Amino acid sequence: MQKAKVVSTLKYTRISPKKVAPVLNLVRGKAALEAARILKFDTTKGARLALKALKTAMADAKKHLEKQMASATSLDDLRSMLSN
Repeated sequence: MQKAKVVSTLKYTRISPKKVAPVLNLVRGKAALEAARILKFDTTKGARLALKALKTAMADAKKHLEKQMASATSLDDLRSMLSN
């Protein structure tokens, strides 16, 4: 499975970075599905907001990959995309 580097930001949220940092440290460096599983069981507001941003990033990555697959014109193009 290829890894995609996707960035998602959540703007205009009323929570301090100090409160969100411990939650993000729990999931930093983990796979997206594993991070989502961890965040689902955390009851803090920071976890809820981080899960929202993670779900958005996952949807964006899926949409981007589907667009790349649709634009591929040959089997060689698909192989080169999946090898990167």
